Amino acid sequence: MFKRIFLFIILPLITGSLSLAQDKLSAIQAICQIELKNGTKEEGIISLGRIENDTHYFPNAFYVNSKGEHLLFTIDLNFRVFYPESIPGDIHFAKSISNTPKFINKVGSSGGKKVLSRKTLRDESYSLIKELVIFKSLPLAMHVDSPHKEKELTSTINLNQVKSFKLIENPSSQWLEEIKKKKAALNKKMEADKKKGNLWLNYQDPVWYHDIINDPKAFTYYSAFFK
Repeated sequence: MFKRIFLFIILPLITGSLSLAQDKLSAIQAICQIELKNGTKEEGIISLGRIENDTHYFPNAFYVNSKGEHLLFTIDLNFRVFYPESIPGDIHFAKSISNTPKFINKVGSSGGKKVLSRKTLRDESYSLIKELVIFKSLPLAMHVDSPHKEKELTSTINLNQVKSFKLIENPSSQWLEEIKKKKAALNKKMEADKKKGNLWLNYQDPVWYHDIINDPKAFTYYSAFFK
């Protein structure tokens, strides 16, 4: 899943602390709550989106085709709650497969001075899925958007049965303990790998939506990478 080479990185065991001075962007994960039309509620973990070249976050979204109108509700740091029932139409989970924005530079003149004009081209693309997969427990590597998903840890939800979907700003003590325990287990694994000479260089611990949303400095910092 993650390339392991000759450098060891110690991960902190304390949740809630964010380091903003990073060489690369961290995956942002959130604990969400889904209420179904039958009244039952489920909680789980999702990734907010994907990272491209450590320069930009491309958030996932909900897509609704409502009476021929294409509506997109992006799951970014400003997302709070989504009520599918309030918008009649066909709903999909839109998983981002977008690429980094491209720039077109043109040098010209204005008033006898040389002028640079820059145009930004953004090609937003999404894979449309009728179901939403959430993690009921964290995998050992702590990332929930890897190509090697542990299916036994996930729950698949039919979007047609969803009444509401929201991101949790203040998770329960059970979720906080889950994150802490998985960090400890991962540190133990990395220590064992270190003794074998298998060291995790490009592993980057995910950051959490609830930590960012409750820290104004972190919110400002990470929000800039969504623009």
